[in-house]
Amino acid sequence: MAEAVGAVLRWSEQAAPTHPLVAVTQAANTRSRGLLERLGLLATEHFVEYGQDQVLYTTASSG
Repeated sequence: MAEAVGAVLRWSEQAAPTHPLVAVTQAANTRSRGLLERLGLLATEHFVEYGQDQVLYTTASSG
């Protein structure tokens, strides 16, 4: 999974360098959260959707 997400991040940086990439996962999904954090995404928002706590991650925009 790390390779696939890493490839998307690299593609995004080349295709749209001034636009952040976002990802959402359930707060309880510690494996996904850990992967996103290891790849450099930042938790920027917490909210409830579908009755579950969610976390929104984003890359830093260079624009």
